[in-house]
Amino acid sequence: MPLSAPPATGSVWINTPPHSWKDLAGVPTVLGFWTLGCDGSAVVLRRLERLQREFGASLQIIAVHSPRTAAAQSIERVSNHVHRMKLALPVLHDADLETFGRYSPGGWPACVFIDAKQNVKGVVLGSDSDLMTDIVSHLGAVPSKEPARFRVGFQAPRRATELSFPSGVTVLDTPGVVAVSDEGHDRVLFGIVDAEAHTLSVTSIVDNLHRPGKLMALPGGLVAVCQPDDGTVSLLDPGKRTVHPLAVNLVRPVGLCLDLDGSIVVSDAGDDRLLRISAESVANRTVGTPKVIAGSGFTGQNDGAAGRASLSQPNAVCRTTTGVLFVDAGSNNIRLLTDKGRVHSVTNNSPTEVGLTDGPVHAALLNRPVDIAGAPDGSLAVVDQLNNRIRRLENGKLTTLGAKGLSDPEAAAVMLDGSILVADTSNHRIVRIDTGARSAKSLQLEGIERTLSLGAAPTVRGNAGMPLTLGYPSPGDGPWEIEVTAEPTNLLAAPLRVRRSDPGGEVVVNLGLAGQGVLTVTSTSVGVERSIRLPLEIR
Repeated sequence: MPLSAPPATGSVWINTPPHSWKDLAGVPTVLGFWTLGCDGSAVVLRRLERLQREFGASLQIIAVHSPRTAAAQSIERVSNHVHRMKLALPVLHDADLETFGRYSPGGWPACVFIDAKQNVKGVVLGSDSDLMTDIVSHLGAVPSKEPARFRVGFQAPRRATELSFPSGVTVLDTPGVVAVSDEGHDRVLFGIVDAEAHTLSVTSIVDNLHRPGKLMALPGGLVAVCQPDDGTVSLLDPGKRTVHPLAVNLVRPVGLCLDLDGSIVVSDAGDDRLLRISAESVANRTVGTPKVIAGSGFTGQNDGAAGRASLSQPNAVCRTTTGVLFVDAGSNNIRLLTDKGRVHSVTNNSPTEVGLTDGPVHAALLNRPVDIAGAPDGSLAVVDQLNNRIRRLENGKLTTLGAKGLSDPEAAAVMLDGSILVADTSNHRIVRIDTGARSAKSLQLEGIERTLSLGAAPTVRGNAGMPLTLGYPSPGDGPWEIEVTAEPTNLLAAPLRVRRSDPGGEVVVNLGLAGQGVLTVTSTSVGVERSIRLPLEIR
């Protein structure tokens, strides 16, 4: 006899009005069981979205969130994640695993297929199945342009002048210049960090991306970016505002690092592998076929020869003196791919053993590490996402930095002064952690309105030893004290400080030695100050 489907229940419907099991009478149904902090779940949810669009009213898909860990039980955390994904499926939050227990799908992610008579017809476990369309057709569903029965909606979008779920940050080779993935707005921002004023002055924007993720700086001001949902890695040129694909048709690329030979190592969390984009593809800005350098393709945490080792959602990679260090988010471990071609676990955690425990690496605990970044002093910053903390790995010990109040941080980058920039994703901000002063400050966006209106604030360019004419801001009532400085200082023959009474006037400075840096023009009147910071390139 067919197995009758028990009702699906849960704590709350997140992005749709409350529904009952009776609402599904006569309609084939798919229950997609997923959990927060699982890249395989993200892959399956995107596939289920495509199925729902194809079959419309003849099928109803429900994304049942059944938390694997205590940290994933928070309704607020799940709601943030659903809105961040802009998930076009109704979500039932099964906080106490009641529905999960009734169906016992065997793990995450999993899909349970139910026919129109509400009989269970089958279960697919994992994210690597291509049978979904065939199974749905077997249930009697047919493609339809009519919308699905259960309508979904999202939170109002954040203003374009703010960040929306920032998911990547990297430091460029020009002092103080950084790039930030503004995932919710499908763009990458470039700007200059002022540590004293706690500001990020936006100078350029590359838009028309799709949910960009982690970033990696390349020589010459270029940046590589992951787009996990699209399965692509691309090269961005902020000066020309161009995008060049380097790798396509990956499962879920989420992390990048530059290797010694100029190639790019990619962590594909959806395929449980590390890949390499050749230096030739990077140099020529062409699409290539990445080479697998670690991971058998099976989920696990077994060490050994790179091709036979099993990985579990590798989320970020970082080049070290002995190999490529990576964080294995699914197993909660920090691991190393040595230059001799072997995978070695640095920490000793497991998928179910989580916590916020400092100490020697063999005893320390994490809870879904998702990024790792090297510092000038040789230490490493680790983003411990479900603990909402930044950890430091140094001399074989893991310690927790004092920054509190983070919410699902996704990425980190270390600046030359040792401070750490954190993409505080669900708080929609970039935080700068000054490890020496033991302080953490949110960076305020500046200049983004101007950059949006111009499309991009161009780099100031000139020839060594030649004069350069600059306009200056005119805040408040004049006259104004105008100061022009550069970092590094040798980019100007000398800093300029003059007094002007004409609003919107100009000043002239003499350029110094050839190089790249940051030019700052500051105007001060009675009680009012305004600065403009722009990239400077002298030939």
